[in-house]
Amino acid sequence: MIKLEWNKIRRNLLPYIVLCLMPVLINILLVLDLHFRYSYLLNQKDELGFTYWQLIFKEQNIFMINQLIPLFASMLVFMLFHVETKYNAWTNVRLYNLRIDGIVKGKFVFALIFIIILTLLSCITIIPVGRITGVTTPVEWKLMVIVFITLVMGALSAAAIAFLIISLTSKMVNMVIISCFIFLFSAILQNVNQDVMTMLNPYSFATLCYTQNWKDVLIHLLMTTVWIVVCFVVGTRRLEQRKELE
Repeated sequence: MIKLEWNKIRRNLLPYIVLCLMPVLINILLVLDLHFRYSYLLNQKDELGFTYWQLIFKEQNIFMINQLIPLFASMLVFMLFHVETKYNAWTNVRLYNLRIDGIVKGKFVFALIFIIILTLLSCITIIPVGRITGVTTPVEWKLMVIVFITLVMGALSAAAIAFLIISLTSKMVNMVIISCFIFLFSAILQNVNQDVMTMLNPYSFATLCYTQNWKDVLIHLLMTTVWIVVCFVVGTRRLEQRKELE
C-alpha cells in the first residue's frame, strides 16, 4: 500500500512541496519582523521571564504558524484523498474488494511523513532566524524538541479530523469549508478558555508550545491518541458503509 500511495502522489508532488515550504517562507518574514521589533521585544524579555529563543518563538506566533500547521496538515490529507477521486480509484476499491483501512493507513503514513517535514522545517529554520537577529546564546534543544513534538501531535490530530470530514463528504469544497469552520470555531473557543482549549483542541496544541513542559507534552500525546483512534475507526466504518465513494 505504501508503494502504491507513492506512485499516486509522485505524479504531482509540487503542491506537497510548496505546502511543506510554507514555514520557511513564514520564517523569512519573521526575520524582517524581528529586524524592526527585536529591540522592543528585548525590553519585555525579563518581564515575561522568557529566554532569547522563547522570545523568537513567541514572535513567530504572530504569523499564526502554530495554528496554520494543523491547517496545512488537513490540506495535505485532503490532497492525498483527492487523488482517489481524481483518478477514479474508488471504483477499483469496490471492483477488486480492497480493504479500505489498508488504503487509509497508507495515506496516513504519507501524511505523517509530510507533517514531520513540515514541522521540522518550521523548527530548524528558526535557528538561522535567531542567529541573524542577534541571538548568541546556545540553541535550546530541549525547547526545540518540545515545540517539534507538540506541533507534530497537533498536526496529526488535525489530519485525523480531516479524514473524518472526508468520510462524511466527498466534495473538496465542503471539506475545505468544514475544516476552516472548525479552525475558526476552535480559535473562538480558545479565547473563552485558553488553558483548557490549549490542552484539548488540536488546532491550539502549539499556541503556547514555547512555554510548555514534558507534562503538557504527555497530555497532548494522550489527546492525539484519542483523536486518531476515534477518527480512524469512525471514518473507516463510514467509508465502508457509503454506497458511493466518488
